Amino acid sequence: MRSLLIVLVSLGLLASAPVWAEHEAWHGLTWDERMGVSWFETLADQGDAEAAYTAGQLHEQGQGTPRDLPKALSFYQRAGELGHVEGMFRAGVLLQSGVTGEIDFAAAIEWYKDAEAQGFAPAAFNLGQLIEHGLGTERDPAGALRHYRLAARGGIGAAARNAGLIYLDGRGVEADSIEAYAWTLKAIELGDASAVELAKTIGDTLDEEGRTQAKARAAELF
Repeated sequence: MRSLLIVLVSLGLLASAPVWAEHEAWHGLTWDERMGVSWFETLADQGDAEAAYTAGQLHEQGQGTPRDLPKALSFYQRAGELGHVEGMFRAGVLLQSGVTGEIDFAAAIEWYKDAEAQGFAPAAFNLGQLIEHGLGTERDPAGALRHYRLAARGGIGAAARNAGLIYLDGRGVEADSIEAYAWTLKAIELGDASAVELAKTIGDTLDEEGRTQAKARAAELF
């Protein structure tokens, strides 16, 4: 074991041998905290997408380093540029929230689009919300439906509920209570508890034939 420590120190992977051998608090740290953020930053500089994403997480959460959201964003963006889909998503989230400075919906949209292209459902959901409400782009509820459908296929019940509401209100599409009910039923199927009351409200406006049609439609949505 001692020879292994000497090798690690010589490679610069440990500052000194006794760090974990003699300090009990070290054993309570996560593996990421033990390695230190600088380790992941070095790998990120070498083009390691996963390391760049991990560095972003450590800076965002303040693990093993002071919390630094602008740095977190920088590393998420670097990870995203290297093709890391969760890095793309987290970059979008930080830009959308404005926690690193000013809110930048337009930039968030671009990161979400990149992540959605890789099939990342949460990015499709966030993109749908921004497009539905015209944040950072032209307001387009009908266009948002495409993204909600993708997110719902990825298992996000809230996306199916939002699609149902667009059909119910007829925003950008023809109002269709049967389609609205079908999407709301799909939202419940995907675990969105908030859709239960909505489904009851819509269902009460339909006759038995309409409810039957909507249930058949819900079954074939995906």
